[in-house]
Amino acid sequence: MLRSKSRSRALDVGAKHHRSIVSRTLSSSKICREDPLIDKNALVSIDRRPSAAKIISASENQLVRVSTMQRQMGRIEEELKLTKNQLDAAEHDRDRALDELQESKLMEHEANSRLTEALSPGRSGKVLAELTTVKELLSDSQKDLAAKEKYIESIKLELDKAKQLENKLADKLSSLGRLEDELRIARVSETRAMDLCAESRKRVAELEAELKELKQSKSDVLGSEASLTKEFEAAKIELEESKRQLVSLHDQLQKLQSSSGVSSREQNGIKLSDGIDGKSEPGQKSATSMVVAPQSEIEVLKKQLKAAIEGEEQSTKAMNDLALALKEVATECNYAKEKLISTESELDKYRKLLDEEKKEAELHRNTADRLRLEAEESYLAWNGKEKGFVDVIKQVEEEKVRAQQENVKLKESLEKAENTLKEAENSLHEAENTLHEAENTSRTAREENEKLRDVLKQAINEANVAKEAASIAQQENSELKDSLVDKEKTIDFLARENDQLKFDEAAASERIKELERLLSEAQSEAKTEDKDSGIAFMSPESLFDDHKEDYNKREDYSKKEATALKKGFSFDLHRIKLHNKYQDEDDMLGEEDPIKADALRGSIFDPSTRTPRSEAHTPKQASKHHHHHLPHHRKKSSLSNIDTVHLEDLDHLDVDSQHDSEGTSEESEADRQAHRKKKSVALKNFGYLLMRKSFTQHTGHTKKESSILSPDHE
Repeated sequence: MLRSKSRSRALDVGAKHHRSIVSRTLSSSKICREDPLIDKNALVSIDRRPSAAKIISASENQLVRVSTMQRQMGRIEEELKLTKNQLDAAEHDRDRALDELQESKLMEHEANSRLTEALSPGRSGKVLAELTTVKELLSDSQKDLAAKEKYIESIKLELDKAKQLENKLADKLSSLGRLEDELRIARVSETRAMDLCAESRKRVAELEAELKELKQSKSDVLGSEASLTKEFEAAKIELEESKRQLVSLHDQLQKLQSSSGVSSREQNGIKLSDGIDGKSEPGQKSATSMVVAPQSEIEVLKKQLKAAIEGEEQSTKAMNDLALALKEVATECNYAKEKLISTESELDKYRKLLDEEKKEAELHRNTADRLRLEAEESYLAWNGKEKGFVDVIKQVEEEKVRAQQENVKLKESLEKAENTLKEAENSLHEAENTLHEAENTSRTAREENEKLRDVLKQAINEANVAKEAASIAQQENSELKDSLVDKEKTIDFLARENDQLKFDEAAASERIKELERLLSEAQSEAKTEDKDSGIAFMSPESLFDDHKEDYNKREDYSKKEATALKKGFSFDLHRIKLHNKYQDEDDMLGEEDPIKADALRGSIFDPSTRTPRSEAHTPKQASKHHHHHLPHHRKKSSLSNIDTVHLEDLDHLDVDSQHDSEGTSEESEADRQAHRKKKSVALKNFGYLLMRKSFTQHTGHTKKESSILSPDHE
């Protein structure tokens, strides 16, 4: 509201300023029209205005009120600072109490955790009773803490209210500061207006005196001008009379000259007559008297003429002087008129300025009245708010006293809780001692269990069979002993199975011999086909060398993938994969040697047990992809067996390959290289078939209990 009022006042002042500019332009137009500028009524109205002393006294009263309000505000600010300090102290006490509560909660949590760890079904009832008492004490302390937290929250709310009141007070202080600034500005503008009024009055008086002087000088100039015009007219009349006299004198002179000429002639005649006749003296005397009389008149007339000429010269000089004086008077009149016009324009301007200053003085007086009323209203409102603040401060002090009392109670309750916590800690120490004993016993049991686990891990690494023994070994000692007995039985069984593998190797050697016979027959058939198609086999030595190089590369690759080798073709009782293609051959083995079949029945090498085929080792893929390397996820023992098979049984291939090489010596080297590549691929596939057969013999017998088959693989 105050800002809007100040803006409206600024707009009013701006509008009045524009009005003053318009009035100045109008006054200038009046000066141009040579209208009368000084208005006697306006001059009288200035004296009728209220004196500036009253305005100054009103502004001084406002300043006194504002100073009293500032003092009251200073006192209130000091009281607020005191309340702030008290509230800060209360907040510090509250924070300290909260920290103590948090510490007690942490201790309680630790005690509960320790108690939960320490409690067991075999403990005595005494510890349980102590724990229940401690829990009850802790629950009571928690309730007290919750009540204290609620009280602290209420204190926080009251503090927020006090802060809000403080913010409102700061806003009021800022509004009072703005009012003081506006009052200061109004006072300065009022003093400026009063100074301008005094200056304008002085200037108006000076201008009026100048106008009077100008009027007097104008009247004097007009009088002198009138007298000069009269003198000029009289001089003109005298000039005309002197001109007439001169004309008459000229006429007389001409007459006299004519009469003097006649008289001179007469005189000459008389002299002649005197000289000739020399007779009569009375005639001569009369003639001389007649001649002397006009000469005297002529001299008189000459003197008059000289005097008239001198008077005419003097009159011309006087006329020139009068003309110069008239010119000077005219210039002085023009200067006086210009000065009068300028003074009238200045007078009009100062009159307008005086009117504007009057309006501004009225505006400032109105603003001062309004500010005084606003200050009184704000003072009254501030008194009411001050009373409210005092009441609030009293309430805060009372609440502070209550809070201090409650803090004392809280401290006492906290001391009690600390005592109870100390007792609980003592009981917890006892429980910790018992827990340490239990931990020692459990540690010894764990060590024993770890030893047993190490033994079991060694057994698992040797046989890869006891993966479930880790979960069984974590149970009780009786179960561990039973599991150890089972593991010993399984180890004995694995030894028997290893013995059985030796018999299987012998059977595999016999089968390899049969396969060699079949291979020789197949080679003989292949020779006939190769002769027809122009293809020959390589020598067995080159075949073996190529196969050996390929095998060495594959062995290096298999070393890098040791984990894959173990998972692919290891003696794992849970993850054994079979190739069902050779099940017919296993059946044939059972028919040929029923004693061995009965011995292997029920063991891991029982051919009746089936395992899912590995898609990566199917013979279809082997036949389709002759030019690709097949995977070698096999055990080293089986590979060593295959090496012996190759070294012993590839002698027949050497002979056949030699005959083939002799028969194909007439071919070109390019054809030989192509045939060699084809032969190497075929022999590699054949060696792979032998290895697959040996692996199926070793891995085709599993226990029915350990075979975990899915319906998709079956």
